[in-house]
Amino acid sequence: MDNQEYGKVSKEIRNYKIARMNVLLFIVFTVLNLFMLLIDRYFLFSVYTVLVCFATGFGLKEAAIEAGAASPNLYLGIGIAFGLAILAVFFVMWLLSKKRRWAMIVLLVLFSLDSAVVLGGMIYLGDFTMLIDLAIHGVMLYYLILGVKASGELQKHFPEGVSLTVERLDEAYRLETGTDPVTGAPVNGIAAGSRRKDR
Repeated sequence: MDNQEYGKVSKEIRNYKIARMNVLLFIVFTVLNLFMLLIDRYFLFSVYTVLVCFATGFGLKEAAIEAGAASPNLYLGIGIAFGLAILAVFFVMWLLSKKRRWAMIVLLVLFSLDSAVVLGGMIYLGDFTMLIDLAIHGVMLYYLILGVKASGELQKHFPEGVSLTVERLDEAYRLETGTDPVTGAPVNGIAAGSRRKDR
């Protein structure tokens, strides 16, 4: 492993980690926005499909009350159940993506679909304030694409694949070159050139 390969793999580890962090950020903001629905507020971005399910549930409940239908809370419960199920899928995929490349691919597909829902909602409602949400979804998709690409590169270099850590990479570099990747100093006083010469 030379310095160029080390730098490339380090970058891919970083890109994959950033993608996962952004997914978690989306999930946290979604939970926050679910509470903000109660005061009819929305903060920046979220997994929009989840909020649509919750908002639809509230809307159907109000419509059922006005129509004098029995058990209007049933409609609210259905909306909430669908929303929580979608959010749970995102969260489980995020957890699995720590060690499974395919989970990151699934997240890319899910966020692509969610972005389409945001775009469709903006056009249908004529609410162009949603452009901010759509733009952030676009940025999210960019990082997820980088994450998927990074996962492929990591599997080419190490059997651990996406579970490869910087610490494990540094250890492999030290073993192979005899130098520390950060300081460039010889490991245990033995330079890389000396190791190659001994071989």
